[in-house]
Amino acid sequence: MGSSIAVGIMALGQQTQGAFVVPGDLPFLTSDLIKDLMTVFMESRGALITYPTTSEGKQRNPVLWPRRFFPSLAALSGSPGAKQLLQNSENSQKQAHVFDEGAFIDIDAPADLEAARSRWNIANL
Repeated sequence: MGSSIAVGIMALGQQTQGAFVVPGDLPFLTSDLIKDLMTVFMESRGALITYPTTSEGKQRNPVLWPRRFFPSLAALSGSPGAKQLLQNSENSQKQAHVFDEGAFIDIDAPADLEAARSRWNIANL
């Protein structure tokens, strides 16, 4: 994951002020959540790492990173993603509480897919 994040960050133009890191296994992620995170990010004038939290305050994805973190993100390599960088940047974060936690459901295995289908009664997911 770290290498993929680095490649994506390095491809961004000089005018890019923030970048989302979005895992590809969040089928219930909505454009409304993305817009909400962007609003919170803009309220901080693009200075704070912005991410959604559960009702218990647990960090979830996607994470919106300010430009000042791009060099650290571009230096990532191998499997670990940016979680350690996020944990080391505690004073540079803004949490956005999300009421619809269905957006956080990720599909990592066939059992996850079946559970999601059952939960939302979706046949073609």
